Amino acid sequence: MQYFLYDFCYFTNTLSLITMHTHDVLPVLFRVVFIFCFGPLLWAVFIWRNSLVYHDFDRMTSIYIHILPGMLIFCVRWYGLSDEIAAVDLSFLDFVCAAVVYLFWQFLYYYKTEVVDKAYLDANPEFVTSLRYIATDKKNATARWVLQLFRRIGIFGPTEDYNPSELKTLLVFMGSQFVYTLMTMVPTVFLYNSCALQGVFIAGIFTFTVFNGASYYIEIFSKRYQLKFAKKADMQKVVQAAAEMAYEVSAWLAGWWCDVMCDV
Repeated sequence: MQYFLYDFCYFTNTLSLITMHTHDVLPVLFRVVFIFCFGPLLWAVFIWRNSLVYHDFDRMTSIYIHILPGMLIFCVRWYGLSDEIAAVDLSFLDFVCAAVVYLFWQFLYYYKTEVVDKAYLDANPEFVTSLRYIATDKKNATARWVLQLFRRIGIFGPTEDYNPSELKTLLVFMGSQFVYTLMTMVPTVFLYNSCALQGVFIAGIFTFTVFNGASYYIEIFSKRYQLKFAKKADMQKVVQAAAEMAYEVSAWLAGWWCDVMCDV
């Protein structure tokens, strides 16, 4: 699953670490990273239905890479920027720069997976990329909704599904990801100058993960609880069957013993 490290969320995490040390000399980069962190990264928590499940390494990693950059940028925005840089609002140029940086990442990502490593990935289908994962994930509501949309407009057939090895599926994912990124970047213009809104937004996202985690634990523990009774019921059936078998054996032995004594 190491190809997930090329995903946009890890790319943004890297940019967050860079801008933490360069925000005074590269304020444009900071604003771009802010747009990414409070845009596509935090909204991805809803898309991927991240859950706060402490014993699950994958789920905790997903929460970390989606939420922690936003918390970091929040702290830098209100406690790390100079007054001059903090006074500058988000501009249309910042959003253009963000879109260009995103397209730059998208080009690098698909060049890596679809050109440089394509033969290797084709020869090793067990390696997982985002495209392969989403294309085969039947529980991802967003991916299923996009598929239904493209079926309606005729790009996919009525029963056609995603095929990660086809160019059509690749282009659909690239296009839908770009549209999603642009849509989630727009609300950041209202968040940038409000500490309260940023705090509420992060708290709301985190509460969503807690709710999902609680639902997960309740579902798992309830299934285990039901399984406990199911096992108990199965054990009772085994005991009852054993008792009936023992009764039949004892009856046969009693009859056999009576026959022996009668012959004597």
